Amino acid sequence: MAPYIEAIHEATDAGLVESDTTSTSPDSCNDVVTCDASVGDSINNDAQLAIYNAVSRFLPPGNEHEAFWWKLVGRHFAIMMHEADYSIERQIELLQFHRFRIIPLLGPRPTSSTPWFRSRVAPGAGDGTPIGYSWKWSVGGGKPTLRHYMEPLGELTGTPADTLNEVAPKHFLMQLASDFRQTDLDAFWKYADHLRPSALDAGTRGKYIASAVLLGLEMPAESNRVDVMAGLIVKVPDQVKTLLPSIIPSALKDVFGDNVSLASLEVAREFIDNDPHLSVNGTMAVDCVSKEKSRFKFYTMNTGTSFEHIKDVMTLGGRKHVASKVLDQLQELWYGLKGLPSDYPVSSELPGFKLSSGQNGTAQVGNTSGLSFYFDLHPKLSLPDVKMQVDMSKHADSDWAAAAVVVDFLRRHGQARYAQAYLNVLQSLVCTEELKSKRGILAYFSFSIKHDEVEIKRIDVMSIMNA
Repeated sequence: MAPYIEAIHEATDAGLVESDTTSTSPDSCNDVVTCDASVGDSINNDAQLAIYNAVSRFLPPGNEHEAFWWKLVGRHFAIMMHEADYSIERQIELLQFHRFRIIPLLGPRPTSSTPWFRSRVAPGAGDGTPIGYSWKWSVGGGKPTLRHYMEPLGELTGTPADTLNEVAPKHFLMQLASDFRQTDLDAFWKYADHLRPSALDAGTRGKYIASAVLLGLEMPAESNRVDVMAGLIVKVPDQVKTLLPSIIPSALKDVFGDNVSLASLEVAREFIDNDPHLSVNGTMAVDCVSKEKSRFKFYTMNTGTSFEHIKDVMTLGGRKHVASKVLDQLQELWYGLKGLPSDYPVSSELPGFKLSSGQNGTAQVGNTSGLSFYFDLHPKLSLPDVKMQVDMSKHADSDWAAAAVVVDFLRRHGQARYAQAYLNVLQSLVCTEELKSKRGILAYFSFSIKHDEVEIKRIDVMSIMNA
């Protein structure tokens, strides 16, 4: 589906926002999408929003911006929780968390085709909206876990006082640490000191201004906690080049001490240095828990698309044992997303894809392949964990086609319990006709290998102004 500009036009047609700078009443927000019979009779919109409507009855409406985002994001998340089978108590708790913690940090309601501050949530796939949703499947058929990826916005965001938007996200992190006692920011502050963008001259600063801190919020069904992940984005090229050889090692030593084991980092660095398709892209993240549990991750760009290349990365060139049946399942997913026959050569690049790489074994600028990988590090690990991430804007004919591949895969492998629930979410946000003809609601699919199974780590629902 089209990015922000078309999203705003479509939202205008639906009565969500005006196309000029004149504000409308928040009451013009749509409740949920109403489609024709092709959606299916199994979706009960009244049931999906019953808890939301009950909670909303006596909540303060807030200002017009908060009322807009509550009616948009609050309803979307209520639908997701209902379909993911969250308990009534958990739904009420998380809806209140949204209303009083998340909604006030989403900034002014959109009033034009250009966002007043273009968020880096889901860079390359998002539409500039400061929040996106994620549905994480559970290995073994348990309840899905819902996540948000967001960039808190504040009064100083985008001004000369805070061009990188660091103030609002860091303030929100402090609030989360106060709300949820398992949230530990000690490691994050130390990583941030090493990894934040830095440029001494005004010319470089002006060229590479962008979001510096993003947040991931994971809200498990069977818990009263919210797990926090903080992402850091480096935009100065000279700093990106030194991440693996010097900056990340220094940061790990600062967190864990000078004697920290860097084994998993060294394996990742050696592998990337010798792979002609991979290079780091300057995006990193850390789990905001105690350092004993906190993982540090960094993301890569990639130009290879053959399954042989995917297998090589996921197994770290054979260093990591992965059962053949699991690799077969991963191939099944990759070929399914691309509509390839099962006998398509594993060594061949995707049809129509032109392989390219930069000099000195580094990938060219920009992740044109739409396939990337990220590496999880921790001193207790001798090898990093590797996950693959697929940009749906480059690897699906439509959002519905992509969703169908995953749902069919789950059904074939005995994990069908929440397959229809996931489709219900999509069909409640966007008409089936649009899901089948456009793409853009789905941003990324992420896959990992866990307990000898392919784990569909997450499916990110972005471009929420289209929903």
